[in-house]
Amino acid sequence: MDTGTQRRWNAEDAAGFSADGGVPASAYGDSTSRSLARILVDPATEHCWDASDALPPFLRDAFTDAVLRCLADPGSLDEELRTVQAATGPAMRQARGGQDTVAFLPSVCARGG
Repeated sequence: MDTGTQRRWNAEDAAGFSADGGVPASAYGDSTSRSLARILVDPATEHCWDASDALPPFLRDAFTDAVLRCLADPGSLDEELRTVQAATGPAMRQARGGQDTVAFLPSVCARGG
């Protein structure tokens, strides 16, 4: 992505960052955004996803769907929690049984730009 494209992207919604190390910090309009952009591409900085990224895919998807449904209807929280809890059963049974058919990420953090 070239600097001009990045500048236009930022001007349109004022909330866009690129993980492309080729986009200079000067493409961002204010000092806070420039600082965040430098952190994003700094190879010495540890970056972490949220914990749901470490879940097995079917459990991660159940969690993500439940969050979205709950945001759309906050009154559905109890039902959504039951749905996610039900989805944990197969993963926990397989993990306790020593089966390696369920993939858990060892870490959600890594270094590198």
